[in-house]
Amino acid sequence: RANDSGVKAQAWVRIGGILGTDSLSSTIKWCVNTGDIEGVVSSLFDTDHSVVNGGGIVGDQLEGKSYIGYCRNEGNITANASYANARSEIGGILGYNRGDVTIEYCYTKGILSATSSATSNPKSVMNQVGGIVANLRATSIVKGCFSYMNIKSSLTGTTKTGYVAGIVGNNAGPIVGSYFDKTVAGISTVAGNNTGTLTKSLALATEEMQTNEFAWKLNTLGGDS
Repeated sequence: RANDSGVKAQAWVRIGGILGTDSLSSTIKWCVNTGDIEGVVSSLFDTDHSVVNGGGIVGDQLEGKSYIGYCRNEGNITANASYANARSEIGGILGYNRGDVTIEYCYTKGILSATSSATSNPKSVMNQVGGIVANLRATSIVKGCFSYMNIKSSLTGTTKTGYVAGIVGNNAGPIVGSYFDKTVAGISTVAGNNTGTLTKSLALATEEMQTNEFAWKLNTLGGDS
């Protein structure tokens, strides 16, 4: 069990409550983050990007085959990227997914707030924000997760791209038996820019997520009572 009381970083950011970067095909189980996480970048990391990758458990899953299971985040996650080609990519459990990852039976609660503003050319901006993960590759999966995250996204620039959703912001993979509170989130989209598959994964109102039926669905990956 790991608990983090608060993390803040300035620069090109990969930041997480448990791991900033996972490049070792890690297995991460039964971890808890209760601290607020803030990533701020106000200058270029390389020749053309200013980027924040942040997650309640892992900020950036770089490569390999990783597992994140039975984890909980109850910290607020804030990303603020500004300069040129600014990108804020944050998720309640995982920020950016580059390799293969299985995320299962995880829970997240708090505030997700992503701000990207281009103050220098090229003035393109992007936010990828999800209650569980910012983006999910086709070879990755989310199952049996639920989110009570309040989700906020702000873009300032000439070219704007926003993928914001209750479970996965930008989705190419399967999402199975996962739910989010649409009343708290302020949105009703399960998966943004979705090219993956959604199986018994829904946006529910707060009162629906407080019923015995919801508990059954969560424990049976969406099975009927």
